[in-house]
Amino acid sequence: MYPYLYNFGSKIPTYVVMAGMGLMASSFLAGYLLYEKSLVGKYSTGMLCALPGVVLGGKMLGILSICFRYLYQIGEFRLKESVEQAGIVFYGGLLGYILCSYMICKIRKQDFAVYSTLIAIGAPLFHFFGRIGCFLGGCCYGIESETPIAFAYKVIDQQKVVKRIPVALIEAAFELSIFGLIFYQYRKTEKKDAVGKQAAFKVSFLEQYLILYAMFRLIIEVWRGDEIRGVFWGISFSQIISIGILAVIILQKRKML
Repeated sequence: MYPYLYNFGSKIPTYVVMAGMGLMASSFLAGYLLYEKSLVGKYSTGMLCALPGVVLGGKMLGILSICFRYLYQIGEFRLKESVEQAGIVFYGGLLGYILCSYMICKIRKQDFAVYSTLIAIGAPLFHFFGRIGCFLGGCCYGIESETPIAFAYKVIDQQKVVKRIPVALIEAAFELSIFGLIFYQYRKTEKKDAVGKQAAFKVSFLEQYLILYAMFRLIIEVWRGDEIRGVFWGISFSQIISIGILAVIILQKRKML
């Protein structure tokens, strides 16, 4: 694939470039939506302050997944090796940002519905670019296959080229679809409920995004060949997180009935 971009003698990981593009796109859109409601000054600082949650949450969940992989495979909880090997896990970054946003919201006495709606719109847009970066970089690859949708793929740090299911591209397409669906619903809702520039943000969009993505991740993991996060008793670490997210939302909804 194309794991690096070369510019003036420097080597830049393709994933970093694509993730940067995703961050700029989602940040610009969030800023524009806040601008439409004259809320930039009130909420933009809080959203920026929550960004460390992406790195902290993503790294912590990455470390945890590797620790459990060691525990499952050799019966030892190797923290040092896990810290060295762990990357940034999307689920961890997403949950870390949501948690930090919620804490900042409580500290600043702000409406979490604003944060949650912008996360529901911006997260799939960011992840779309991120998964394109995964595909180009040669990570998060699918299983070997001879099906019509498979094509020659070179895994990062491996020399052989084999035909694989393009799970990263499939996920990118799904993320773009989620973004389009939620953004369309957001705009439709705004037209119905708008009162000048102070129309309310809707908190339900975040739950919708989490449900749709968790259900999709449960399915797409079946065809994923990159098992660096670990597979336990036939269930991947990401599937475990997906089940946990769905369970929490379902239990929360039952309490509200």
